[in-house]
Amino acid sequence: MKKHLLLFGFLLLFACNNESDPVSEEKLDNQELTTPLEIAPVQEVSLLPQAKKEVEQWPAYQNTESAINNLKDYNLEELMANSKQLIGFIDELRNTLPSNYRVPPITSRINVLHTKTQVLQQELTSETVDRKEIKTIAGEIASSFEYLKIQFNELFLQSPSNFEIDLFEIEAKQDSLELIKVDSTKIAPTAPVVSPLKRKLE
Repeated sequence: MKKHLLLFGFLLLFACNNESDPVSEEKLDNQELTTPLEIAPVQEVSLLPQAKKEVEQWPAYQNTESAINNLKDYNLEELMANSKQLIGFIDELRNTLPSNYRVPPITSRINVLHTKTQVLQQELTSETVDRKEIKTIAGEIASSFEYLKIQFNELFLQSPSNFEIDLFEIEAKQDSLELIKVDSTKIAPTAPVVSPLKRKLE
C-alpha cells in the first residue's frame, strides 16, 4: 500500500512539474507575439502621375497598398490576425486586374505577391512558428509590392505617345549627325602650320 502511495505521489509531482512548463513557455510566447517584427525598411517607389491617377480608381490596389504599409509595423500577433485579410486583398488585386494591365511583367509580380502571402500564412499556422523566417517573408512581401509599382511605371513609360516622342528624338539626333557630316565636307582644309624654327632654316 505504501509503495502504491509513493508511486501515486511521484506521478502527481511529475504531472505538476509538467503543467508548470507551459506557463513559462506561454509567457515567452506572449512576449514574442507582442514584440514588433521590425521588418527591414525597403526602398519605396513613387508612382508616375499617370499611374497614380489610374490606381486611385482601383479599390483592390488601394486596399493591398494599405495592408502592406501596415504590415511593416505589425507585431506577430497583429500579423496573425490580419494575414488572411492580406491574402484576400491580393486575390482581389489579381482577379480585378484591368485588361490593359494584363501584361506579363505585372501579372508575374502579382503572382509573386500571392505566392509569398500563402507561404507567410503557412508559416504563421505551423506548429513551430519561426519568428525570424516570418520577418523575412514579410519583408519580401513589402519588397515585391514595390517591384510591382516599378512595373506599373514601366507600363506608362512605354505608352504609344512616349514611344512616338522617343522616335522623334532619335530621328532628330540622326538628322543632326547627318548635318554635321555634310558640313564637315564643306570645310576648306587649313594650311599646314610651320614652326618658327623650320621657317628660320628655310
